[in-house]
Amino acid sequence: MKTILLSITLSCLCAFSCFGQDSESSKAMKDANNPLASIKSISVHNIYSSSLCGIDGTANTAWIRYAQPVNRILLRASMPINTINIGPGNHSGLGDMNIFGTYILTDLTSHNQLGIGPLLSVPTATQKFLGSGKWNIGFAFVGYFAKSNIFQFGFLATWQHSFAGNDNRRRVHAASIQPFLMWQLDKGLYLRSTAISILDFEKGNYLVPVGLGMGKVLKIGKVLCNFFAEPQFAVWNKAYGLPKTQLFIGVNTQF
Repeated sequence: MKTILLSITLSCLCAFSCFGQDSESSKAMKDANNPLASIKSISVHNIYSSSLCGIDGTANTAWIRYAQPVNRILLRASMPINTINIGPGNHSGLGDMNIFGTYILTDLTSHNQLGIGPLLSVPTATQKFLGSGKWNIGFAFVGYFAKSNIFQFGFLATWQHSFAGNDNRRRVHAASIQPFLMWQLDKGLYLRSTAISILDFEKGNYLVPVGLGMGKVLKIGKVLCNFFAEPQFAVWNKAYGLPKTQLFIGVNTQF
């Protein structure tokens, strides 16, 4: 399965390298992966999980995200569309929407930026298996460090806890951290690692994956597009039903 994921990734990256050969400016390359960029953006991501921890099955989540800067605050809303295949069961539909707003603590023109703000998860799942059934509140803490034109790094850390919802569902108390590691190559190409680690305090579960992929940044008209593919593999886990191997692909658009 790992070989299949790597083959798919390489095929995607070969396709990326065949178009948009004009290299973008160093600022555009940095902004393309900056979670705190003061730029309106729409992203479509897909995570296909070919193997799950402790159970036979697969899962797929498509994320649709919109980010809007408002002065020093960056608002981001994300809606998942989930599909879970376990044994004879097949469950598809909307998952739980999450929204957060980060107040940028640093100078908006600085190469290094930090932001923090509240997070809200809304129980919009259309089926029981696709969401928590709970309203969750918490915070998001974001950092991005881009002084170098070659290497940029950062993180997105979140924590959330349920405060309302279906009394028959288990409460939510969880945290996650996503690193952003970017190594700029040439002609808009870059290497990336962005796998999300999860810590479930309620169930005592955890998942620590690593990823290595590649992306391509180019302009289509006035829109800056960032295409990427990244296989990810769990290196430490105690996480029933969470991904053991997965392929993360997507496109971010900034305009």
